[in-house]
Amino acid sequence: MKRTIFIISFCCLTAFLQGEELSRLDTLKLLLAEEKTDTGRIILYYRIAHEFQNIDIDASSEFARKALAEAEQIKYLKGKGRAIIQLGNIEQIKGNPGESEKYNLEALEICNEIHDLAGVAICYNNLGISAHNRNDYRKALNFYKKSLEINRSINRKSGSATSLFSIGTVYDNLGRYDSALVYYIEAQAISESINDAGLMAYSNVSMANVY
Repeated sequence: MKRTIFIISFCCLTAFLQGEELSRLDTLKLLLAEEKTDTGRIILYYRIAHEFQNIDIDASSEFARKALAEAEQIKYLKGKGRAIIQLGNIEQIKGNPGESEKYNLEALEICNEIHDLAGVAICYNNLGISAHNRNDYRKALNFYKKSLEINRSINRKSGSATSLFSIGTVYDNLGRYDSALVYYIEAQAISESINDAGLMAYSNVSMANVY
């Protein structure tokens, strides 16, 4: 059965990780209450929005839009780009891949302008997801591999693992299971090295699906 990938945090693990997400949310909310700087507040807004996306989509949208509004007000381009990425995540979860793609293309332009390479990598992975959900596997692989290349260049391990899982899922969907396993195994090793519970759980699900 074809498996569809949704966003970089892999929504299929929502129930498994909800307790962990709530714990992170509590921490972020405490930090927000104490934050004095405009840029710090914006960063926390979009981080909170990201944590909320699998729990309360309306709350996620509210915080993402707060981040966007304040970032535009003070002309903080990195914050604007990340807020727009989050709005794209929300649209993907809602089942609106076209809207998600528009947001990520807008964010990609901003991230490239300010040389935010982590942001560029996220945008490419998200654009790969949109193509993947349209069954455009060639385009999806192209975006995922661009994301992987950038993540590796900046030693962003969680991003590298996510891109590897994304590539593996394309091969999995195509029935090229040996190729899928190569990417899943590499992603699993990275996930274990950084002790990321969500990615480790996804690796088990992915490899179980192949076997």
